[in-house]
Formats: sequence, C-alpha cells, structure tokens
Amino acid sequence: MNIYLETLRYYADWIGIPVVKLEQPTEKVVYVKNPDRANTPAGYSDPVDIYIYASEKAVFVSYSEKSEDIVENMQANCKCYNDINILSKEIFKERAVRKIKYYLDEPSKVLSYSAARGLTYGDFPQYQNFFKNNNPQCTETDWLYDYFKELVDCNFIFGVLSDGRLVSVADSPSVPYRQGKVAEIGVNTLAEYRRKGYARQVCAAMLNSLTERGIAPLWSHEASNAASRKLAESLGFKHLAEVIEIIV
Repeated sequence: MNIYLETLRYYADWIGIPVVKLEQPTEKVVYVKNPDRANTPAGYSDPVDIYIYASEKAVFVSYSEKSEDIVENMQANCKCYNDINILSKEIFKERAVRKIKYYLDEPSKVLSYSAARGLTYGDFPQYQNFFKNNNPQCTETDWLYDYFKELVDCNFIFGVLSDGRLVSVADSPSVPYRQGKVAEIGVNTLAEYRRKGYARQVCAAMLNSLTERGIAPLWSHEASNAASRKLAESLGFKHLAEVIEIIV
C-alpha cells in the first residue's frame, strides 16, 4: 500500500479532480466546479459549498453551483492562497473552518501501544460513561450503541483503561470518500487523564491496525489545535496541506 498516494486520492475526490493534478506544481489558483459540493458528506450536517485545498505545489478551490457568485469574487480579487484565506475570514467568519491535513510518512516510528486494546461489545457501558463525560451537552444518546457497534464491527475503535475506567479512545467514523481505503483517526481523552501518553497509545494501536489491513490513516485538525499537531508529528505524520471548508 502506498499511504501517500491513497491520501492524495482521498483529497482529489474531495476536490473533484484526477489525483495526478495534485502533484503538478502550478502558480495559479485552480477553480473546480464540482457537482458533489451540493451533497452532504458523511459525518457532516450540511454540504461543504466551498472546499479550498492548499499545498506547497498548488491551490484548488472546489465549489458548488450555489457558490458561483462568491467564487467569481475570489477569482477577481485573490491571486494566491493567502488572499483567499483573508477574504474567507472577512466574508464567512466562523463559517470558514481552516484545517491542517497530514499524511503518514513513516509508520515504523510508531512506538509502544501495550496499554491500548480494541474495544468490544462488552465495553459499551464504559464507552457510554466516557462519551457522556466528554460530551455533557449531548443529552440524546439513543443512537450511541449502534454507532459504537459499527466501530467495533469494523475494528475502528481502541481504548485505554485506567483503574477499570475507560479514559482515552481513538476511533474512525465514516469518511465521505474512499471508505475502506482510508480512515481518519479521532482521539479523545478525559481531561484529568491527559498528558499521560494515553492518546498516543490508542492512536498507535489504531495506526498499527489500519496499516496491517492496508488502510491508509488520515489525520487532520483545526488550525488552532497545537496539541493535535504535536501528537500527529510524534506518530510519524507530516504536513500535507491546509484546507478551508466553507458552508455558505
């Protein structure tokens, strides 16, 4: 498995272009009208009307028909990614979500994960308590068991227990593209158990499981999340691109 290539294919699908174009350097911003932007991606509550991908090699703006007038304004006033970034903040404010994307460079750098294990159906009571502690604002959890069961069935959830309590979890919900070929890792740790290496342990276990099955691990975080950046780099991930997601 070529992890880097699979990662590029995933983002090429987001943009709506052949993967080879992501590796062709260009100084111009490339605009791509993509009908798929009108659809709601898996894991999202709304369509991502404008999807901006910026790597060292190229900048792509993937947009829906609904967003044409906005993108015409970008084309007239933006000569580079920095211009687009500034304009997006001015126009959309919190609706322009900036994320950092990574690819796994050297899986061999992943170290011990002896404290982590794959979760099973029998761990659901622990997981339910963990979820409620991490998401006190979420009062409706009737869906949680089905969600947990799906993750267990796919071997997409790992945890660390301390004193019989589930304290850190890494999982991988559905992705919008290339399901079964790529998986994006999410990790949460109870506040009082952070800075003990548990997040690294569960992520390392997840990485090992994914790569053994020929699934390319993905990692991303919002631009302000320095802790996630540090964890990603410690696991062998390298910076790939910046992405701005805009819901109009």
